[in-house]
Amino acid sequence: MSGADLKARTDAPDPGCVMLIGASPFGSRAITRLGMSYVLVCDPDEDPTPAAAGAAAVHRVAYRTDPGAVRALPRPAGVRAVVAFTELGLLPAAELAELWSVNGVPVSAVRDSRDKLQMRRLLAQSGHPLPCGRLQHVSDVDSTAYPVIVKPVSGVAGMGVHLVTNARDLRVALLATNEPLMWERYAVGQELSVETISQGGRHRVLGITRKVTTGAPHFVEHAHLTPAALTSDKERAIAETVIDCLDAIGLTVGPAHTEVVLGTDGVTVIETHTRPGGGRIPLITELVTGLDQYELAVRAVCGLSLPEVVSPSKSAGVRFFSGEPGVVTTVTGLDDARRLQGVVEVGLELARGEAIRAWENNLDRAGFVVCEGRSHGEVEERLDRAVSAIRLVTR
Repeated sequence: MSGADLKARTDAPDPGCVMLIGASPFGSRAITRLGMSYVLVCDPDEDPTPAAAGAAAVHRVAYRTDPGAVRALPRPAGVRAVVAFTELGLLPAAELAELWSVNGVPVSAVRDSRDKLQMRRLLAQSGHPLPCGRLQHVSDVDSTAYPVIVKPVSGVAGMGVHLVTNARDLRVALLATNEPLMWERYAVGQELSVETISQGGRHRVLGITRKVTTGAPHFVEHAHLTPAALTSDKERAIAETVIDCLDAIGLTVGPAHTEVVLGTDGVTVIETHTRPGGGRIPLITELVTGLDQYELAVRAVCGLSLPEVVSPSKSAGVRFFSGEPGVVTTVTGLDDARRLQGVVEVGLELARGEAIRAWENNLDRAGFVVCEGRSHGEVEERLDRAVSAIRLVTR
């Protein structure tokens, strides 16, 4: 979007107020860029900065442990929508929007996307079956089903995901957690994520990103590259499957991040979320399309017009890095990495004195580098150089 378009929106009369559940700086920035005011709701354990900087008011509510607590909040004058961009804020936001009869993501879509087993059932009804089931005992998985993926029914960030190839390992996975678990057939192929925006029941694909993971047994995301190198036929098949998924859960408005596997059996949906993706995927998507998924989400939910999706003009990627397990004593090279050609952003998620753990989920990463370039090859070379410039020393 051009600067002139942005200025025109900013100078327009105030289109109303948005209630933002969860301290997402990307969400608050998007609302502000659209010239709208917002009220921020933070959990007591959540850091409100910098999301609170431009808020008309800030409320501290324990919505993470008690989603219904937001119902007691005062209704802001002129509120037209309730939105959230953090996983645990999605359901409270949808329920509050429904309570106040204002714009928001449908409650049923949030519930059915967060319950991965229910999502599987809905997908099967729409013509995309995958063997799966609730997991309470080893006998719940037939011996002919292996290998299978075991994961929490409502898990996030890849936590608790295991590839299981036999009953003995399944027994270990069952003992490792008290969370409700499910199993599903292991889908083999290329891992991708699909970013979309929906309005009025119409779904638009913003981008398809190739995922690089650490592989079995935990499949922790190591890097993302966009746009994924795909033929037009494969892009179309992926888009059609994702649209079927979003229709199945009843998502009519708002953002979505859907993870799929493209293999010999076609396109398999792994899971979907009614929010933008993590791991800086919205940023690399914006770098190649010029479209900010957070801003599009606010526009969609508030009933504002959406720009047309344009074809990517370049490539972009993000690479995550870590260090030897232990307590971080020294971090060097961050500024050196930022000065390298093509580097857009360098982020450190662990400070001195914090501990690096072995990678078992997406929260175990120490930091990331985002680069852009004319091709995937150029982007990967720039990511290599930037990550090589950073050194974490642990004890």
